Amino acid sequence: MSEERDWTRVREWNAGIIEEFRAHEGKLGGRFAGEPVLLLHTFGAKSGLERINPMRYLDLEGRRFVLGRSGTGSMTSRHGATPGSRSIRRGRAARSPW
Repeated sequence: MSEERDWTRVREWNAGIIEEFRAHEGKLGGRFAGEPVLLLHTFGAKSGLERINPMRYLDLEGRRFVLGRSGTGSMTSRHGATPGSRSIRRGRAARSPW
């Protein structure tokens, strides 16, 4: 399978999760039933395009932790985060982590 086809499948998978998340105020069924999930909104540093990714998070002692990797598994990123470039959505509420 080509790399582009793999990314198309990932985008389609994410789109379904995002649609369900929004339709049910942050509650998901299936393999994510009962799991804490948020929508991470980011904007491309060069393109300015918004990207939305569903992510699981850990809620430990009232603090939320999101674990992720940049790029396709790279531990480093060429683009740093800037204030206002990311927001988090749980259910209906959205807020900037900055």
